[in-house]
Amino acid sequence: ILQVMGQIKEAEIWFQKSIEINPKCSYAYHSLSLNIDPKNNALLSKKIIELNEDEFNNINDKSLICFAKANIFEKYDDFDSSQKYYILANSYSDRGNTGEINNFKNKGVNELDHFTKTFVSTVNTSKTGNQCIFIVGLPRCGSTLVESILLRNHDSISIGESGLFNNILAKFYSEGT
Repeated sequence: ILQVMGQIKEAEIWFQKSIEINPKCSYAYHSLSLNIDPKNNALLSKKIIELNEDEFNNINDKSLICFAKANIFEKYDDFDSSQKYYILANSYSDRGNTGEINNFKNKGVNELDHFTKTFVSTVNTSKTGNQCIFIVGLPRCGSTLVESILLRNHDSISIGESGLFNNILAKFYSEGT
């Protein structure tokens, strides 16, 4: 939530506390990798790069760790290493999301369009003056590339790949909206 509100430093503190409590908190590593400047935070960047994704049990955790490493390498302009970890992250994502892809396709574009029109119209950005962009896509469709391109603008932030959209979508359908 802090990250979405643009309170990056505060979010960074809480993500680091999450890692202290649970060193296997892949979401925290991934979120940090999206928003930190590795040149100003070399120790944390090194810690992320040195993580061994094989020490994480869950395929989604392995994928997030690889995405985190790719993000850090990209910020160091080490595009070969970044590409290596993006490819590895996507291979983990592909293994973990096969059922999700089929379920999503079966829901149909019309339902997603209805959800988008209903949900996006309720997003209130007037308090902060910020605008939100939601990038939604199936694995290997280019959504990570779009996110990376948008994040090259230093005024942009990302909440990363999260289950937030899935939770909102589930709630949306359970309420029969």
